[in-house]
Amino acid sequence: MVHASRLVVGTCALSLATLAQAAFDMSRSDNVVVYWGSSGNNGPTLEEHCLTTNADTIPITFVDHVDGGFSHDSCSTQGCEHDAKTCQKQGKMLTISIGGADGKITFSSAEQAKDFGEKIYNTFLGGDAHERPFGSVVLDGIDLDIEQGNTKYYIDMVQTILSKNDDHKYYVTGAPQCYGPPDEYLEEALRQVPFDAIYVQFYNNEPCQLDPNHDKLNFGSWKSWMEANAAKKDTKIYIGAMADRTSTDTGYVEPKVLRRFVNETRTKYPDTFGGVMFWDAGLTYAQTQHNGTSIDNYIKTFLTTDSYCDAPSSCSTDLPTSSSSLSQQESTSAASTRAGGRPHRTSSAEASNSSSWAQEKTDPATITSHRSKQTHILDGDDDSSTSSATSWTATIPSSTAIVTGTTDTSSPDVSSPASTLTAAVKCKCAKPWDADTNYKSGERVVYSDGLYKAHRAASGSEDAPQPTGSSDAWRYKGECDGGSTNR
Repeated sequence: MVHASRLVVGTCALSLATLAQAAFDMSRSDNVVVYWGSSGNNGPTLEEHCLTTNADTIPITFVDHVDGGFSHDSCSTQGCEHDAKTCQKQGKMLTISIGGADGKITFSSAEQAKDFGEKIYNTFLGGDAHERPFGSVVLDGIDLDIEQGNTKYYIDMVQTILSKNDDHKYYVTGAPQCYGPPDEYLEEALRQVPFDAIYVQFYNNEPCQLDPNHDKLNFGSWKSWMEANAAKKDTKIYIGAMADRTSTDTGYVEPKVLRRFVNETRTKYPDTFGGVMFWDAGLTYAQTQHNGTSIDNYIKTFLTTDSYCDAPSSCSTDLPTSSSSLSQQESTSAASTRAGGRPHRTSSAEASNSSSWAQEKTDPATITSHRSKQTHILDGDDDSSTSSATSWTATIPSSTAIVTGTTDTSSPDVSSPASTLTAAVKCKCAKPWDADTNYKSGERVVYSDGLYKAHRAASGSEDAPQPTGSSDAWRYKGECDGGSTNR
């Protein structure tokens, strides 16, 4: 089993944590979105999610009926209000997501759509409905994840909301599926509604989903279609991705592969690319609980530092090539899906009868049995093998701590310019070797212009007086080339 340790690393960690709390800016190309609310009682509370993710936007799922149906087992009304306030203090943009895979949002007339817009405004935005799930908190906009029903009258619903003169900026986003473009259920809305951003679901759609072996991503087609047809020509487009494997979803790719797609897309379409969307918080939070970090934090850090650790202000050491976070069985309860669509909300009954991260985190024996093969690989550190474990770091917001996890870094991807960090870069994050320090397995030091990694627990004075290649306690990782800032 992987054990995470927490290290305080001063201003580097603080700067990244502060970054997570900056005011939201839709014009940027480094935003991250993580949907919350579909994991039921087996997922994190909204507050837990906001305190463990660097995501900028959190769409809350789902209003799935025209009558305004919004049932949430994850928190009480009072709890939701408290949690939402915490999120907004963290600089998160909270939106209410409408629809979902099982949503039944169908308008028979413009008047019905306007009435629905009034209901959304009064219940979640700046209105004054008697029953408000988030109390006094005013959410920041709406998200349209329409996957069935007719496609008419959305402009009437949205205009009703945007016409309110309450001095609050309301964002409009959507989550079309990647096939097309356009998406069959959102085409009319995209043509009429001024979307600020769309989170294209590049998963659960085989012809256009993320694929580690083929470039099926039709991001460019979406850009061209939006510029030619959309009501708002400069709508930001996000890459929508699964946060982890599940038993019923397709299109998941490992963090290193996703990073490559993100880097190439942002480079090719710098004015259009808005960031990355993840489904969903149940998966990302489980990763944090098990490994100390998650794919959304990893991608956010990559986006904001260009290549994760090669920015001068970064203190991280390695880029993970695999999330290695949840087994298929662990992930199943967090999200499930119908073919070709958004994973749907898991009911409380389904969640209680399934294997969940919430159950496993209190049962070490269960975790070990599910992760035995993986743990054997991750806990080993034989540099002569084809797969070795190295440390990697990511920032948890609202804290000055950098969290260290472990992952597989075999066979670096040389096709991506930022896929592997040189020893010179890693040396910037390593401290000089100290004869009086006891080192844990995996820790790195600089000694005689070289980078060394502790192969096992080693004290400076007893086991390994000097970190040299001939010592069984150390592994030589490369020449620093003047890269250490700590000598």
